[in-house]
Amino acid sequence: MRFIKKAVKTISKNLINAIKNIKLPSITNNSSYTLAMLPDTIADRRDLLEQQLSQLIGIQQYCFDLKDSVCIKKSSVKEIMFRASTSKESTLAALNLIDVIIHAKFIPPPTPPHGKTQASLHIDSMFELRCKIKRLGVVKLTIGQTEKGKIVYCITKFYFEKIK
Repeated sequence: MRFIKKAVKTISKNLINAIKNIKLPSITNNSSYTLAMLPDTIADRRDLLEQQLSQLIGIQQYCFDLKDSVCIKKSSVKEIMFRASTSKESTLAALNLIDVIIHAKFIPPPTPPHGKTQASLHIDSMFELRCKIKRLGVVKLTIGQTEKGKIVYCITKFYFEKIK
């Protein structure tokens, strides 16, 4: 019986998230890359992300849906390099970071941090934002709230089957 309740809860959450994603803002891939142009190995994609995103360290970009500026820190780039390099789709999403910050829609509610990296960055709560990139799909942007302000935590391609 407990497994049925859990399954119903998961299915309903998937449905709610799917409905929310229908109304997401859509942007165009403004990076100079396409999926076919991205390197095949994770290490090469990490190098590409480090090269492209290190130029953004220290930038404060206004996020319209959070009604606040979001800072890109060295720790942001490090986390994005680690997570977004695992797939070409996530790498391409990360290369569109600034546009995603500007246009992404907040998916409430804020959640408490739950990992060692988040704790080491002194994150008090996490904000999940999403938007669509044409010909790529839905992108998930995670923002961390610290006492000094909001910082980019990570950006990846969003996969529905990973919703729990």
